[in-house]
Amino acid sequence: MTHPGIRDPRPASRVARPASRVPRPALEERIRAQAYGLGFDLAGITTLGPAETAGAFEAWLDKGYAGDMSYLPRWREVRRDSRLPHAGVVSAIVVGLDY
Repeated sequence: MTHPGIRDPRPASRVARPASRVPRPALEERIRAQAYGLGFDLAGITTLGPAETAGAFEAWLDKGYAGDMSYLPRWREVRRDSRLPHAGVVSAIVVGLDY
Protein backbone atom coordinates (compact mmCIF):
# COMPACT_ATOMS: atom_id res chain seq x y z
CA MET A 1 0.00 0.00 0.00
CA THR A 2 1.34 3.43 -0.88
CA HIS A 3 0.61 6.78 0.67
CA PRO A 4 0.46 10.19 -1.02
CA GLY A 5 3.95 11.63 -1.42
CA ILE A 6 5.72 8.35 -0.61
CA ARG A 7 7.34 6.47 -3.47
CA ASP A 8 6.90 2.69 -3.61
CA PRO A 9 10.38 1.24 -2.89
CA ARG A 10 9.79 -1.85 -5.04
CA PRO A 11 11.10 -1.89 -8.61
CA ALA A 12 8.40 -1.04 -11.15
CA SER A 13 8.39 -4.67 -12.33
CA ARG A 14 7.42 -5.84 -8.82
CA VAL A 15 4.53 -3.41 -8.23
CA ALA A 16 1.15 -5.16 -8.41
CA ARG A 17 -0.97 -4.28 -11.39
CA PRO A 18 -4.60 -3.23 -10.94
CA ALA A 19 -7.00 -6.18 -11.15
CA SER A 20 -8.53 -4.78 -14.35
CA ARG A 21 -5.30 -5.64 -16.21
CA VAL A 22 -5.17 -9.24 -15.03
CA PRO A 23 -7.03 -11.66 -17.34
CA ARG A 24 -10.25 -12.77 -15.66
CA PRO A 25 -9.48 -16.53 -15.48
CA ALA A 26 -6.06 -15.79 -13.96
CA LEU A 27 -7.59 -13.41 -11.43
CA GLU A 28 -10.24 -15.94 -10.43
CA GLU A 29 -7.61 -18.62 -9.88
CA ARG A 30 -5.52 -16.22 -7.79
CA ILE A 31 -8.54 -15.36 -5.66
CA ARG A 32 -9.38 -19.04 -5.14
CA ALA A 33 -5.77 -19.85 -4.29
CA GLN A 34 -5.74 -17.04 -1.74
CA ALA A 35 -8.98 -18.29 -0.17
CA TYR A 36 -7.64 -21.84 0.08
CA GLY A 37 -4.39 -20.47 1.47
CA LEU A 38 -6.38 -18.70 4.19
CA GLY A 39 -7.91 -22.03 5.17
CA PHE A 40 -11.29 -22.00 3.44
CA ASP A 41 -12.56 -25.35 2.18
CA LEU A 42 -14.57 -23.94 -0.72
CA ALA A 43 -14.11 -20.82 -2.82
CA GLY A 44 -15.82 -19.48 -5.89
CA ILE A 45 -16.97 -16.40 -7.73
CA THR A 46 -20.57 -15.93 -8.74
CA THR A 47 -22.51 -13.46 -10.84
CA LEU A 48 -25.12 -11.53 -8.88
CA GLY A 49 -28.67 -10.90 -10.03
CA PRO A 50 -32.27 -11.95 -9.56
CA ALA A 51 -32.65 -15.17 -7.57
CA GLU A 52 -34.17 -17.92 -9.71
CA THR A 53 -35.65 -19.50 -6.58
CA ALA A 54 -37.17 -16.30 -5.15
CA GLY A 55 -40.73 -17.56 -5.66
CA ALA A 56 -40.06 -20.83 -3.86
CA PHE A 57 -38.35 -18.97 -1.02
CA GLU A 58 -41.33 -16.59 -0.69
CA ALA A 59 -43.73 -19.55 -0.57
CA TRP A 60 -41.53 -21.23 2.04
CA LEU A 61 -41.62 -18.09 4.19
CA ASP A 62 -45.39 -17.70 3.72
CA LYS A 63 -45.89 -21.25 5.04
CA GLY A 64 -44.12 -20.24 8.24
CA TYR A 65 -41.13 -22.53 7.74
CA ALA A 66 -38.74 -19.82 8.93
CA GLY A 67 -39.90 -20.53 12.48
CA ASP A 68 -37.90 -18.43 14.96
CA MET A 69 -35.53 -17.17 12.24
CA SER A 70 -37.19 -13.75 12.13
CA TYR A 71 -34.28 -12.31 10.17
CA LEU A 72 -35.24 -14.32 7.05
CA PRO A 73 -38.43 -12.45 6.10
CA ARG A 74 -37.04 -9.13 7.31
CA TRP A 75 -35.15 -8.46 4.06
CA ARG A 76 -37.48 -10.17 1.57
CA GLU A 77 -36.97 -7.67 -1.24
CA VAL A 78 -33.19 -7.70 -0.92
CA ARG A 79 -33.16 -11.50 -1.01
CA ARG A 80 -35.00 -11.49 -4.36
CA ASP A 81 -32.00 -9.92 -6.11
CA SER A 82 -28.47 -10.31 -4.76
CA ARG A 83 -27.41 -7.00 -6.37
CA LEU A 84 -29.71 -4.92 -4.15
CA PRO A 85 -27.67 -4.68 -0.95
CA HIS A 86 -24.81 -2.92 -2.80
CA ALA A 87 -25.61 -0.89 -5.90
CA GLY A 88 -23.33 -1.52 -8.86
CA VAL A 89 -21.94 -4.84 -7.64
CA VAL A 90 -22.02 -7.54 -10.33
CA SER A 91 -20.16 -10.46 -8.74
CA ALA A 92 -19.19 -11.82 -5.35
CA ILE A 93 -16.47 -13.99 -3.86
CA VAL A 94 -18.10 -16.79 -1.87
CA VAL A 95 -16.17 -18.97 0.56
CA GLY A 96 -17.09 -21.93 2.73
CA LEU A 97 -15.57 -23.39 5.86
CA ASP A 98 -16.32 -26.83 7.22
CA TYR A 99 -16.39 -26.47 10.98
